Amino acid sequence: MSLSKWQEIAEEWHRSYMEFGNTYDSSKPFISVDEYNRISLESILTKRLLRDLFDEDDLANLTLAWHRLDSYSDSVPGLSLLNIKFLTSTLSNGNVKLLEDLQEHNSLPFKHITSAEHFGAYKPSPEVYHGAARRFGFRNSQCCLVAAHLEDIQAAKNCGFQTIYLERALEEAWDSKEVAQAREEGLVDLWVGIGGSGLMEVARYFGLESGF
Repeated sequence: MSLSKWQEIAEEWHRSYMEFGNTYDSSKPFISVDEYNRISLESILTKRLLRDLFDEDDLANLTLAWHRLDSYSDSVPGLSLLNIKFLTSTLSNGNVKLLEDLQEHNSLPFKHITSAEHFGAYKPSPEVYHGAARRFGFRNSQCCLVAAHLEDIQAAKNCGFQTIYLERALEEAWDSKEVAQAREEGLVDLWVGIGGSGLMEVARYFGLESGF
């Protein structure tokens, strides 16, 4: 099979993860993102009549590929600056082990790991945002979500969070019209475009400058 076909499978798998929070059935027993990614991968391969090409070890290793993703180049220096003034934490649908492995793989200096797994719900459920604020003893208005997905931003905003949109290539699920409307309506407090410097720009917004 051609490389482009494997790329299609990877993109479909990524889309499936991106839609997970909206499609998750809270009436059923809670499953981790790792479990979901494994189920999703098997489903995609089965649909394409490729499941028999992979044994159990192959599938387990592929699922763990999410634990080995590389961070953006601005992540470590940007977080290091933000740590000077703020308590930083993840707030991801990824399960705790996934986030811990990503932190170790990339030496990400988050002060805390917070996962939707802690609250038995998935973003954009309000319980995740309310739960994160409670976890650190803050009011929602004292918290700021920095995210690359406007649906996440909108849900946090509706819960009273401050919001910063960190635009990343190929990450936004909303179409161009929805994105333009969000920007026009002032959905976010700071909009960092793809041409910006990512978390370094966020740090500068808060008066934190690199000495290098």
